Amino acid sequence: MENNNSHRTANDEYNLTRRDFFHEISSGDSQWRSTQVNRVLSSFEEAKKIMSTQAIQLIHEYLKSGKWIHDGLTASRHPAYKVMKGHSGGNGGRRLLYYPYFFVIQAIFPSTDALGIVCEDIGRHWGVRISIHEPFYPRLQDSEKEMDLIMGKNASSWGQVERPSQSQYSLALFTPTQDGDPEMEDQKDSIQVAADTALTSQPVPTSAPDTLRNYDEELASIRSEFEQRLDKFQAQIQQDGAEP
Repeated sequence: MENNNSHRTANDEYNLTRRDFFHEISSGDSQWRSTQVNRVLSSFEEAKKIMSTQAIQLIHEYLKSGKWIHDGLTASRHPAYKVMKGHSGGNGGRRLLYYPYFFVIQAIFPSTDALGIVCEDIGRHWGVRISIHEPFYPRLQDSEKEMDLIMGKNASSWGQVERPSQSQYSLALFTPTQDGDPEMEDQKDSIQVAADTALTSQPVPTSAPDTLRNYDEELASIRSEFEQRLDKFQAQIQQDGAEP
């Protein structure tokens, strides 16, 4: 069990600022990319108040890569969304419910139908109901089970997820009207995103195939590193428990 001091120290270690993403912001639609960075960093600060150190470390590792900063104006055009829905062409066409991917989608595209679809998937994966209107920052008492779920590892039954009070984060069930069709999702959530950013819809950049290949490579890396990372966290937990 983490004490408050160790949790605070770890969170201080995982700070990110807009300066860390100067190159990514300037490499495309700078206004929309800047909005993404603002939303994700704001959500990351809130997550650090709630989530475990091991979870924050994984999110930080993904965020600092900058791969989530993308010109697509809708969730269904985002590479992380495509991987979560099994539309990327990699991972054998299977979905990968890797929590850091969901983290950026819920931060960048709040209250959209496309988010509702992945909320259904993530909710079933974690065994809780997730609202599209409130962020989902999960935490389990069992750190090993938590890591399995964050990594997207299939599980039939896990412990109860710790959540903030309902006054902060609602457990209202959201039922999507579409079953993950990207074109229909584009038509619905593009209105909200475009209005929010005062931008007009743009086609996906020609570099999108390269981006998806990068995600496929990342999937392979995640799977190969999972056992090593889990062993590391277990050793750290045992060490922390042995200390007075």
